[in-house]
Amino acid sequence: MPRHIIFSAVGTSSSTQTNYRELGNRIATAFPDCTFHYHFTSPAARKKLAAEDPGELHTLVDTLELKANQPLILQSLHIIAGSEFHQLVRQATALDQSYQIGLPLLSEPADFEALSQCLEPVITTYPDLPLILLGHGTEHPSWSAYPTLENVLQNRYGKEIYVRGLEKNPRPETLLTQLKNRNITRVAVIPFLLVTGVHYQRDITGDHPTSWKNRLGNLGIEMIVHQDGLAHLNGIEDVYISHIKAAIKSALGRW
Repeated sequence: MPRHIIFSAVGTSSSTQTNYRELGNRIATAFPDCTFHYHFTSPAARKKLAAEDPGELHTLVDTLELKANQPLILQSLHIIAGSEFHQLVRQATALDQSYQIGLPLLSEPADFEALSQCLEPVITTYPDLPLILLGHGTEHPSWSAYPTLENVLQNRYGKEIYVRGLEKNPRPETLLTQLKNRNITRVAVIPFLLVTGVHYQRDITGDHPTSWKNRLGNLGIEMIVHQDGLAHLNGIEDVYISHIKAAIKSALGRW
């Protein structure tokens, strides 16, 4: 049985950094014999955590003093298998250590259904409004996870739900034009982010001209914003737990 599990995430320099550890604590209850560690890749997050930041992934692994054949689990806390996840994969291949990688939140068809169920308390809070889930966005081909989730949510809840990126794909321009042309005056925005850090505070609710608050406001659309990230959802830890179990099974040939 692997004794060490490393959570890998981008991280944030905001106070919501603690939400990663709150989620991690919920996941850890399923693995009482394991020790958990955190590896953040955002320079801003690592600077904020300078006193406890172990540095690069290989530096953290070296501090564990594992035998070369002792399996290590690297669990991605990313939402999709985008650029940051593949950066983790590249870093892992350079390790002089036996390891298995646990997949991001949305990796298999069952993950999309599980997340859609976890979102029910949030989605049903806004029964009469179009909903827009705003994620980071990416140029990586994995951006196809966004329309896949959109389709799953629309099928489950039978209402207007859209999933778009703050940056890059999937782009929001066509959706914004459609909302304007239909004379929509209010929408609910749900952060499709694990924590409501800098992207939430700057790109969704911020005061600069390209924030979603202002982009919608300039179209005469009031934004009702949900304040919590996905890490707060009850049950989301179960998806990550299933991915850790799959990684352990790959490492040992069993679970």
